[in-house]
Amino acid sequence: MKKVCLITLGCPRNTVDSEVMAEIISRGDYIFTAHPEEADVVLINTCCFIKSAEQESLDKILEIAGLKRNGKPEEFIVFGCLVERYKEELKNLISEVDYLYGVEKFSEIASHFKIEGKFGNYKRKFSFFKHFAYIKISEGCDSECSYCIVPKIRGKYRSRYPEDILDEAQKLAESGAKELILIAEDTASYGKDLKNGFDLGYILRGLDKIEEIEWLRIMYIHPARLSEKILDDISSTDKVCRYLDIPLQHISNKILKDMRRKISKVEIINLIEKIKSKMPETALRTTFIVGYPGETEKDFNELYNFVKEAEFDRLGVFKYSKEKGTDAYERKNHIPEKIKDERYHKIMMLQSGISLKKNRKLIGKKLKVLIDSFDFNDDISIGRTEIDAPEIDNSVIIKGKVDPGNLVEAEIKDAKEYDIFGEL
Repeated sequence: MKKVCLITLGCPRNTVDSEVMAEIISRGDYIFTAHPEEADVVLINTCCFIKSAEQESLDKILEIAGLKRNGKPEEFIVFGCLVERYKEELKNLISEVDYLYGVEKFSEIASHFKIEGKFGNYKRKFSFFKHFAYIKISEGCDSECSYCIVPKIRGKYRSRYPEDILDEAQKLAESGAKELILIAEDTASYGKDLKNGFDLGYILRGLDKIEEIEWLRIMYIHPARLSEKILDDISSTDKVCRYLDIPLQHISNKILKDMRRKISKVEIINLIEKIKSKMPETALRTTFIVGYPGETEKDFNELYNFVKEAEFDRLGVFKYSKEKGTDAYERKNHIPEKIKDERYHKIMMLQSGISLKKNRKLIGKKLKVLIDSFDFNDDISIGRTEIDAPEIDNSVIIKGKVDPGNLVEAEIKDAKEYDIFGEL
């Protein structure tokens, strides 16, 4: 049997695509290896959302190209967003790559492996964790944000059919998933292109009935589309985590308008107040972009003071990335990298203090913790609370071994900026 190494780079949406691809390949006469130097075939699922993601993809491609020059792998396949965007450039630049495929090319890659069948139903082979899984509820995006290349790569917004999502969720639950994480370029827009009144609430009510599932988490909610109905739908379910991921990107009206976010500062503040009034126990996560073209010191200070006042539970910051093909790329007043770095670190330092203050308030409380992993060297189990998404949010550290996938109750004994420490 030939050995296949499938390498995934980028966001959770790419993780889902790779798990679908892995399931397709597993139907053939192949076995998987995590070591590319051992593989007969290497596939890389690439990302190009921002410059750093592009560079990571290129570095990995060049690494495998070096292995191929020494005899292994026999075949080298690159697919995903980077190929969709730069196929001709990659073809001319790296001769060691045998095949290039863009996004959602499951059938074409399956044909390469001589595997026949239907590939649109999102059957999955878990890449690592079994106790949580991402579910894509849509493809593409209609938002036209000035800084984002995604719509040109992924196309227009296309909701998946509800029955396909619920069927996939049931299978993931039966395979051991206790947490399902809904993802899309914009989860709040789900169903806008479907008939019969299907919307995010319909999906949540269906998922809420799956017995094996403990937590449902919603990511990537566009603030301009977070309606009162969606908040009511979330409030009326038992298993949806009291956690909302709402990428705000900025607070200055001037920057929001230039970004084409279709929401104003006042509307953002009103939205946050509405959430806190209707769902007071809900943790808010957001992301911001610093160094967007034309961001003055006044604009940045407005953002800084907003973060200081709002005290978000979880927060991430991106430095603006100049992406060719976006409207913002053509702006004249780009910000020097040094200033971007300064603004990035200033916000992150502020948030570090906010996070520490919030975490210290948890000391003495008993919280449910979903265990993600066990570190044999340090003899600690690492997990998350209901208000922490995998890979991007805080961790709970528990001394001793607890098997991954277990949902336990821990009393919090100590806290740092981004970790809390508990005992069973």
